[in-house]
Amino acid sequence: MSPEIYTEKVSVNINTATLDELQTLPNIGAVIAQRIIDYREENGAFTAVDQLLNIKGIGEATLDKFRDRVSVSPPEGSETTATEEEHE
Repeated sequence: MSPEIYTEKVSVNINTATLDELQTLPNIGAVIAQRIIDYREENGAFTAVDQLLNIKGIGEATLDKFRDRVSVSPPEGSETTATEEEHE
């Protein structure tokens, strides 16, 4: 029996990913992974993958290498109810 080759790409939620999980993305090493975490902690959860372009060291070409492997699902336990603005 030959080993199976898995071509399915695992999605990384950039709102909950650890340093190690972020480093599984192409061209993302420890320094950029830490910048992503720092950005997330300072600015809150990502709402769009394109916000990664705000991270020093991530440009369009780099993002295009892993765009299809990241998601921005809200972190577990975060509020998903309507905002106050919607109630005005």
